[in-house]
Amino acid sequence: MTRKFFFFSEMGYNAYPIEALEQYGYSALLFPNSIFDPEKARDLWQMFLREHEYASEMCFDGSVCTEHHNNVLSMQESVNISAAVISQRIKGTIALIGNPLPIHDNPVRVAEEIAMLDLISGGRIISGFVRGTGIEQLSTNANSAYNRERFEEAFALI
Repeated sequence: MTRKFFFFSEMGYNAYPIEALEQYGYSALLFPNSIFDPEKARDLWQMFLREHEYASEMCFDGSVCTEHHNNVLSMQESVNISAAVISQRIKGTIALIGNPLPIHDNPVRVAEEIAMLDLISGGRIISGFVRGTGIEQLSTNANSAYNRERFEEAFALI
């Protein structure tokens, strides 16, 4: 068995003032959007993309993308969009960890996006699927009572 080493970053938005975190007492779901600075976020994204490029130059086997919603710990709200951008900037494999299936109403669309990613990247996609967290359920208005059922149905369809 050959070991492979992948670069992973949550790509967190860390440009908020610590006083805001202390004031609200949380940094997920209800953290005010007014604290978000698009210019700082763009600069952070460029920095994170350079980190993926550097890891590729340093011979990492690939990069990992993830997806989280309404949380400053990650600015990757779409694992597939993150993977599309990164696939154009690195040489290695891109692992998706992953598409949270229960929040998608159309699993065929998810399958099509992954197929498209694999095509444009030259077959470098490893796709994982997740159920997501409570924050993903709440922020996308998905009924968490059906999380497992929706995951299993979407997974079987894909």
